[in-house]
Amino acid sequence: MSPFISVIVPASRTDTLKQTIEGLSNQSIPKDCYEIIVIIPSKLNFEKLQLSRVQVVKTKKLYPPGKMRNLGAQRATGDILCFIDDDCIPSQEWIEIITEKFHKNKDVGAVGCRVIGIENTFWYRCADYALFSRYQYNTPFFGHLGSAAIAIRKKAFLSVIGFQETLLASEDWDLSLKLTKKGWLCLFNPNAEVKHNHQRDGLVSIIVMGFKSGFRSGLVVQAKHESQMSLPAKMLLRLKNPFIYPLAIIPYAATLTLFLIWELRQTEPRLFLFSPFILLSRISYQVGVWVNLLYGNRIIDYEIS
Repeated sequence: MSPFISVIVPASRTDTLKQTIEGLSNQSIPKDCYEIIVIIPSKLNFEKLQLSRVQVVKTKKLYPPGKMRNLGAQRATGDILCFIDDDCIPSQEWIEIITEKFHKNKDVGAVGCRVIGIENTFWYRCADYALFSRYQYNTPFFGHLGSAAIAIRKKAFLSVIGFQETLLASEDWDLSLKLTKKGWLCLFNPNAEVKHNHQRDGLVSIIVMGFKSGFRSGLVVQAKHESQMSLPAKMLLRLKNPFIYPLAIIPYAATLTLFLIWELRQTEPRLFLFSPFILLSRISYQVGVWVNLLYGNRIIDYEIS
C-alpha cells in the first residue's frame, strides 16, 4: 500500500499561488492519495483564489521559511511530506516521481528535484544558474538539497525536529546537514521537475537577490555545522572578522563559479555566456554575507514586504 502524502505550500504570493495549486490538483496519482495544505498570512486576500481540496492554515504574519513549513507539517497526516514554494508549478508526475525513491530505499530521508525557470529566455536561465544552481543538475547525486520543491520522509523530518525556524535563508542546507548527520540519505532526482516563476529577468534583479540571500544567510549554517563543511568553507569561517572578510570575497566567489561551471558544463549550452553574471551574483552574495558580519553574524528580523 502506497503511503499517504501531504503537500505543503508556504504562501505569500497570491498572484502565483493559483498556478501552484492547479498543478498540484492535477497530479498523476489518485486524489485520495494526497492532501494539499497552504500556509498563508491572514492579512493576504487568498479567498478570491477559491481554493478547492485545499486546507488553509492562517498565520499572524509571514514567518521565516522554515517556520512556515513546520506549521504545515504539524497539520499534515501523510507519511511523506512534500514541500513546494508558491511560485513553482509542478509537472503532472511530480509527486509520483519525487516520492518513488522512498519505496526503493528505506535510508532515503529526502528527495530533491530540478527547479527550472518558467521561461527559457537568457536572463531567466542565467538566474537559474546564478541563484538556483543546486537545482540545475541532470544527474542524480547525494548531498544538500534545495527546499523550493522537496519531499521528505516524515519519520526523517521529525528525527531532526524539522526546519530551523529562525533562519531567513539556507534553512534547506541546514536541514540536509541535520538529516545527513542522523544517517539519512538526501537524494537529488533529476527526473522530477517543477517550473519556477522566479521573475528574475535581468542583471539587476539577479544581483539584488544574490545580496539579499547572502545578507539573510550570513555564516550561521557554516558555523553551526563546521565539521561537515568543505575545506574552502572552513577557511572562510576563519576569515569571518568583518574587517578581513572582504579580502576573501572575490577569490572565494571566483572559485565557486569555476567549480559550478565545470560541474554543470553539460546541462546548458549557454552556460559559458552566463559565467560573468554568475560570478557577479556570487560576489554580491558574499558582499551580503559581509554586511551581515558587520551586524555580528546575527539573524535579522523577517517581516512580510
